[in-house]
Amino acid sequence: MKGLTQSWLDQQCSMLDGVTHAVVLMQGSDGHEFTPVASWPTSVSTPPVLLDTARDAVRCQLEIVRPHGGNGLETEEHGETMACPVMLDNRMSGVVVICVEQHDAVHRQSAIAQLRSGCHWLAMLVRRESESGKHYLAAMLEMAAMFLENRHVQTDDPADPVITRIIDTLSDHLGTDSSTLLQRIHDTVRHSREDNLRVTQLPMPATPHDEMAKEISRALDEDRFVLHYHPRVDLRTGSITCMEALLRLEQPGSGLLHPGSFLPAAEQAGLVPTIDDWVLRAACRQLQVWRRAGHDDLSVAVNLSAAGFMQPRLAIHLLGMTGEFGIRPDRLEIEVREGTLMDHIDTAAGVIRGLSEAGIRISIDDFGTGYSSLSYLQRFPISTIKIDRSFIGDITSDTDIATIVRGIIAMAHATGLEVIAEGVETGAQLAFLRKLQCDQFQGYLFSKPLEPDDAARLLEMEATAGSLLDYADRVS
Repeated sequence: MKGLTQSWLDQQCSMLDGVTHAVVLMQGSDGHEFTPVASWPTSVSTPPVLLDTARDAVRCQLEIVRPHGGNGLETEEHGETMACPVMLDNRMSGVVVICVEQHDAVHRQSAIAQLRSGCHWLAMLVRRESESGKHYLAAMLEMAAMFLENRHVQTDDPADPVITRIIDTLSDHLGTDSSTLLQRIHDTVRHSREDNLRVTQLPMPATPHDEMAKEISRALDEDRFVLHYHPRVDLRTGSITCMEALLRLEQPGSGLLHPGSFLPAAEQAGLVPTIDDWVLRAACRQLQVWRRAGHDDLSVAVNLSAAGFMQPRLAIHLLGMTGEFGIRPDRLEIEVREGTLMDHIDTAAGVIRGLSEAGIRISIDDFGTGYSSLSYLQRFPISTIKIDRSFIGDITSDTDIATIVRGIIAMAHATGLEVIAEGVETGAQLAFLRKLQCDQFQGYLFSKPLEPDDAARLLEMEATAGSLLDYADRVS
């Protein structure tokens, strides 16, 4: 398998621009230890930073993208280290780490997407290692043909070292004459060109997600992402305490797209880290504007993806960003879904501690939909929980749900946590939450998510009118 993995890595590094170093670690037969099985360039020892990043990815069970500035590398050029898991049967069986030179956001995400696709391909190779020679040969031939097509190598010239390695490896593995294999590759590429077709790029042909990923990249370049802001109101004072930033994509001809329409494609293409960073910067910039307008006590809440939240240096990154925009760290709130927290409990604990020490608030979103408990959440320095809207919708008609919400609020207050009810749409729901002494609420009863200018007008109305609870009562 080592020879095949080396062939695969050679292919990946030759197809990606700016790669300086790369390594593949695969899980051993003991099912625990991950050891290096391939590196690039083969004549150079693997820099320690690659191995450290690989181990972090294995520990977190997540994709990692982090900057580097020559740490352990032969070059002092700044760039990024990318680690991508190799998943087999929903289990991490390996990890690939590459170091790339610094490029623009589009090139970076293209590299991430290529690496992710390649890791799917490597997982297929691992699985097909145990399959019949026929299936394995077909897969390897497609790999070689794809490489030839992408490199625009003449098919009558097999001298390319990557192709040579693939052919030699296949010949040894299958006991097949190398000239026969090469002829099969010739035929594959020739027929695809004659039919004006592209050789299939594994793991799958183009999908609607691929087209959406291209559109997302264009939207990032054209600055077509926008934030709408959903106000959060204090039930005791009637003041707006926080604006939750909600992402939208301006799509010509289709209006505004909500995250559910494009985030799956963004995740598949490796674009989520870039989107996360854009949202954070845009929200901090908007909070700076509101602070300069006199709204010093206002906070902004940002929802991060699971991968974005699990970054070990998230707190440092956010401290730098709040300093850049001149806002207090405690005016930035990071919302993390309950399920994300519980699925990555050990990593999340470290991230949450770092955020808390930096003064950044943490809120648990969609509480009640997962499998945690308030007693368990006491382990973490969180400040707020948000009761999922699925509970609030039936709070006045379902006695069991009402009892659950009452218990959540009482226990949260006993442990020093504030409670936010989201999805409040009726005056009856609001009255019930007041009775239970819920701290804050969000919902269409008070306001839909607003464009920045409309949000600013609402803040000005609050500044002149004082409590906005009367307003909520009037519209109910």
